[in-house]
Amino acid sequence: MAGDAKEMSSYGRFDGWEADLHPHPQRRLVERRRAEIARNATATLQAVREGRARYGSVEDLKRDLLAEP
Repeated sequence: MAGDAKEMSSYGRFDGWEADLHPHPQRRLVERRRAEIARNATATLQAVREGRARYGSVEDLKRDLLAEP
């Protein structure tokens, strides 16, 4: 019976009722990551528009980070 705490889910662990709510945990992870990437892209574009973005190499980034108090 689905939802029985003693029943092993298709993911190989004892989920109980949680298995019924989230049938695709990998898909959830991918969707969360995509949303995070979209938020970061939006913030980056906003920084570029506002002139707060910096351009340079990884070495420039390292130098900037080491120079911060």
